[in-house]
Amino acid sequence: MSADAVPITSVRQGKQGPPDGPLLVVEGLCTHLKTPQGLARVVDQVSFSLARKRVLAVVGESGSGKSMLARSIMGLVPEPPGIRAGGRVLFDGKDLIALSEREMSRIRGRDVAMVFQDPMTSLNPVLRIGEQIAEVVRHHLGMDRAAARARALELLTAVGIPMPERRLDEYPHQLSGGLRQRVVIAIALACRPRLLIADEPTTALDVSIQAQILRLLKRYQRENEMAMIFVSHDLGTVAGIADDIAVMYAGRIVEYGPVGQVLNAPRMPYTEALLRSIPRLDAPSHGRLDAIRGRPPLLTALPEGCAFQARCPYAQPRCATERPSLSGAPHAFACWFPCSAAYARESLA
Repeated sequence: MSADAVPITSVRQGKQGPPDGPLLVVEGLCTHLKTPQGLARVVDQVSFSLARKRVLAVVGESGSGKSMLARSIMGLVPEPPGIRAGGRVLFDGKDLIALSEREMSRIRGRDVAMVFQDPMTSLNPVLRIGEQIAEVVRHHLGMDRAAARARALELLTAVGIPMPERRLDEYPHQLSGGLRQRVVIAIALACRPRLLIADEPTTALDVSIQAQILRLLKRYQRENEMAMIFVSHDLGTVAGIADDIAVMYAGRIVEYGPVGQVLNAPRMPYTEALLRSIPRLDAPSHGRLDAIRGRPPLLTALPEGCAFQARCPYAQPRCATERPSLSGAPHAFACWFPCSAAYARESLA
């Protein structure tokens, strides 16, 4: 058995909600930021639910609100400049927004864990790797020092880090980017959380390491029956890991549904534009890549109508004055003049 195939022992105990209900329900979540230019609506009326054992991918361009959504769910937006402007985040029926910081600290790491984009800024540069993992299990699971160190060794082995005994006593700067990201994942999985939020965990890694990290996350999600929110700007990446997909633009979800339906027959022109911008192996070499024209709107001065209308090839006068709502099931989209499903399938084939 390879090192990255070692299972993580179940250590989480505790009361759980009914197995048939959604694990996470986000209702009208709003997060604003105070900026010199005014109030930025970085998360604007976002609603969705996530069932147990399923993976939701959140995709969009940089600045679309993906990471702020993840941090808002975790309660990690500093106030100020952040402002909780409304909404609820129900985790197993408990509203996380209403909890105090002390109550949230008991949930973070144990029931809900997060993998951040940059592993170097996620790890403490003056603490050894083993100490950083042991700290989590000692705090949440009450292990003594010896048991916590043994758990740290088990986790490093489980995420496929070579020579794990030696790595326990090394510092983050002594590890490569790929190994640091595996350490961050080990810390996130230490207490076997029920929900894992992975915020662009492969952005700074080369392609081969990206594939290893994605396989690692998907396998542990499946083996430990976790729910997962996977944040990415790459639609090609999420196709192999997600069950459902939410496309964000200007702080809002503009398309949502099963990953196969959304990627094979996008209805929102923004989703179609994202798919067209993906490089294709069958395209002529040295050809010009498709790009989405224009620039995203300022979140401090969003237009009255659809936020994408200035960049949309299908825009009509109505789009500039009326903002469409997200509607439809199971494939929902926010557009007055959606792409033809048949056209989308043919043009993206």
